[in-house]
Amino acid sequence: MKSNRSFSCMQNRWIVSVFVLFTSLSCTTTDSEIRKEQAEATRQVGEAYMQQGDYTSALKELLKSEELYSRDPYLHNALGFTYMQKQRPDLAIAHFRKAIKIKPDFASARNSLGTVYLAQSNWDEAIKWF
Repeated sequence: MKSNRSFSCMQNRWIVSVFVLFTSLSCTTTDSEIRKEQAEATRQVGEAYMQQGDYTSALKELLKSEELYSRDPYLHNALGFTYMQKQRPDLAIAHFRKAIKIKPDFASARNSLGTVYLAQSNWDEAIKWF
């Protein structure tokens, strides 16, 4: 009888452990989704500043978005474009490459990367991305 109670106690602990694990995973997923949504909203604010030609404000918002969620190819494309406008081709290239790494078929990022290389007279690299 003692072994059945011991088994039952172990079984209850296991059930509680699994419940706690699944509860914590669901909270993590929710937190991750919230951060991703916040990042997207912040990126959209940055893109609005870009459309107005206010690249300094755009950069501030886009960098905030990157802190929240850095796996967004559209964010890196927007950062690349903003850095192009701020005459920082080195940073533009890095962000366009990140966008392409995340989304290899991202035509806009590929073309923009080619444009940066073209502006630097790096013809061979430009042709590769167009």
